[in-house]
Amino acid sequence: MGGDVILFKKVSKYLFIVIVILFALFWLSSGFYTVKSGEEAVVLRFGKYERTVSKAGLNWHFPAPVERVDKVNVLEIKRLEFGYKTLKEGGHRQYPTYADVPVVESLMLTGDENLVNVETAIQYKIKDVVDYLFNVKNQEGTLQIAAESAIRRVIANHILDEVLTENKFEIQQEIKEDLQKI
Repeated sequence: MGGDVILFKKVSKYLFIVIVILFALFWLSSGFYTVKSGEEAVVLRFGKYERTVSKAGLNWHFPAPVERVDKVNVLEIKRLEFGYKTLKEGGHRQYPTYADVPVVESLMLTGDENLVNVETAIQYKIKDVVDYLFNVKNQEGTLQIAAESAIRRVIANHILDEVLTENKFEIQQEIKEDLQKI
């Protein structure tokens, strides 16, 4: 009977060690992640920026709670729309579908005090993933406010005829330059 107790203690000791090793291996294996082509991964250690991984492929980081990985597609062209809302993109033999938006969003006052309905699309790519993630809260909302402000300012500096016909390209360039400064 005494031999059974000693054997049980030895077995339970080895079983505990095996369980701990299996748990550690499982925890360490959860640190693998894949960076796809066009993505960048930002590794945070205890919530502080550690490094950026921009090479596509399989990578490893210390699993949670030590490190966390945020992946962002930096090659994707993102789009903000003003004055209209695309519900469904058009395709082969299909027309796009648009939603109604509040008129207040698209009505702007020109320099000669006329109202004009402006429909604009802003396209952008993420240039610096660290700045994008950590230096701006609500990135898309902030860009939307900045873009609307730039559009309204530029439209207000031009007369109606310039906005509608004569000066469209220069107005687009002005808006682009303002947004890039911001």
